[in-house]
Amino acid sequence: METIDLGGMDEAQVKSYISETFGKPLKGSEPLKYTFVIGAGKLARQKYHPDLSKFMTAALRELGYVEDRAASACVECMGSYKSQHDTSKNLKFMHVFPLVDIQGGRAGEASLSSEEKVSLEFLLATCEVDTFRELSGKKCQSWSECKRLSRELQGIANQFQSIEQKMIRMEELTKEEKGIYETVSQDQIEEKIEILNGKMKDLVLSEMLTARDKQNIVRQIDEKINDLVDNSQKNNLKARRTKISAIPAKTHPIFHAKDFQEIFLKLQKIEELEAIKGRLLTMQEGKIVGEKPELEEKLNRLIESDRGWYEDEEDFQKRLDSLKNKAMKSKSKVNKEIQPKESLENSWQTVGTNKGSAKYKKK
Repeated sequence: METIDLGGMDEAQVKSYISETFGKPLKGSEPLKYTFVIGAGKLARQKYHPDLSKFMTAALRELGYVEDRAASACVECMGSYKSQHDTSKNLKFMHVFPLVDIQGGRAGEASLSSEEKVSLEFLLATCEVDTFRELSGKKCQSWSECKRLSRELQGIANQFQSIEQKMIRMEELTKEEKGIYETVSQDQIEEKIEILNGKMKDLVLSEMLTARDKQNIVRQIDEKINDLVDNSQKNNLKARRTKISAIPAKTHPIFHAKDFQEIFLKLQKIEELEAIKGRLLTMQEGKIVGEKPELEEKLNRLIESDRGWYEDEEDFQKRLDSLKNKAMKSKSKVNKEIQPKESLENSWQTVGTNKGSAKYKKK
């Protein structure tokens, strides 16, 4: 595994570097993993361009790479990438699993059987419909995520049909194809795709679209317009595009919002304690600071739990930042409400007498 620090690079430099490094399949005896440092905490934040993640993603997508949050250094994941925010190191990474022309060595060992590695999409294609409905409701909240999963399931359905055609032609199936044919139900996949299509329709009708959803829908409409000849149909699509563009972008709620906010506030308190100069921390303060590793670990678990299967790293980070800002504002509001009360306790008060007159008394 190689680790490369992209500090100081701009968009042109990132695009050039990625193109030169991954433009052609690398040669090696096994799958590879490259780790890029693309961001850091407050102390080193200025070293990295704020849009470095965007630059990396755009450059990789231009080469045909796809995001795979479950990716690892294996044959099946070559040509993919994933993002990671390591709160313990206070660094942001992007892991790239390049295309490798495997020559000799461990090539045979690198290729995993379907029993050894089962993709998320295959699990979703084979699970019960009720289970799929529940899981996709939590992990595919946006139109774009539903569209991506629908496309993945359609790919498995097409693969299943190809296997059936091989059987009709009396051709021998591979071990993987036999596994797919024995576990995949064409009818269930079609039902699951219908569930996703219905949800996508509801999201549009309720105008619950994210900024990325709007971009993707408009792009899809434009592609359809370019393929049409009939002006009437083109005008209808143009009207729909205008309507979609006018919808205010929304963000979907985070399921464990309360848990996230509690952790954000505790970590903020720890940062304040760590910044104290000129005195030693009290025993209680030291105990609070000592909870930091456990809190960061819990935060990472929550992130894995609440982030969508196909949610873009940038989109999820925006949802987290919004939640964090809300927690900080709530804390600030509480502090402001407490302050007048404290001031009042130390101020002059008017005390009534039995005769209805008043006199001033310092409490």
